[in-house]
Amino acid sequence: MKNKKLFVRMRRRHFVVLTAAFFGCSILTYSVLSKEDASMALVALCFVALAVLCVVWFYSAARRLNDFNEPGWKTAYLFIPLFNLFWLVVLLTTDGTIGKNQYGEDPRHRLPFYIED
Repeated sequence: MKNKKLFVRMRRRHFVVLTAAFFGCSILTYSVLSKEDASMALVALCFVALAVLCVVWFYSAARRLNDFNEPGWKTAYLFIPLFNLFWLVVLLTTDGTIGKNQYGEDPRHRLPFYIED
């Protein structure tokens, strides 16, 4: 049985914000490491922040996959070079399932439209 609090859906907008924060922190860490006079405390703080944000980002990617009714294990595709760029574009651009899917209610509260015959 799935824990409803862990396996919920995530909207595209929230994922874009987390992705921007992740890449911003990555750039900040790189810029700190490129300086010769960077303090070890600052370097350690950047690595800790990047590690925490990396875990949160992969968890969010799994939740984003759940939004369009795909299993979270497919985040493993992000570790395959070149294919990860394609998969990131899919995560950032694909619209979620309208209405309820196996991972929960639609976070945008849209209802499916059915035409009765």
